[in-house]
Amino acid sequence: MSNVAAEWLAVFIFFLLLAVIAAVEVFWIVKNSWTTTGKALIFVLASNLIGLGLGTFFVFAVLMATLMMAFGPSGQGSNAPDAAYWAAIAAALVVPPIFLILSKRVCLLILKIASGSRAWTYSLLSSVLILVFALVPPVALTYAIWYVLKWK
Repeated sequence: MSNVAAEWLAVFIFFLLLAVIAAVEVFWIVKNSWTTTGKALIFVLASNLIGLGLGTFFVFAVLMATLMMAFGPSGQGSNAPDAAYWAAIAAALVVPPIFLILSKRVCLLILKIASGSRAWTYSLLSSVLILVFALVPPVALTYAIWYVLKWK
């Protein structure tokens, strides 16, 4: 398997896992009698699209800002301190999950599915599980494939 095929396999697995996670989330909401299937489906799709979309945009903006910091004015290089780069990396890692948590909480509020501490707990746990189960397997698979290809 080529490196390009491994990368596309990781992308495919990521989107497949997102779809499976969304289906499991809808099933869990309906099973616990929080709302109907249609409302649960709207909640899951809307909150995931909004949260993941805003998070992706934020990471892209941080990446572009970091690139501009590295190039400096007129491509002459930059005198930005290392702490600025580390702060940008930290923001790119911390802020997107917060967007997902807040989008889930706001959608729960707007659709009147849950409120109070139960809604905050659900938003936090579902966001963490989405990020762990959607991001870790494709990265691990890609690393394993590259490791095997390196020793081929």
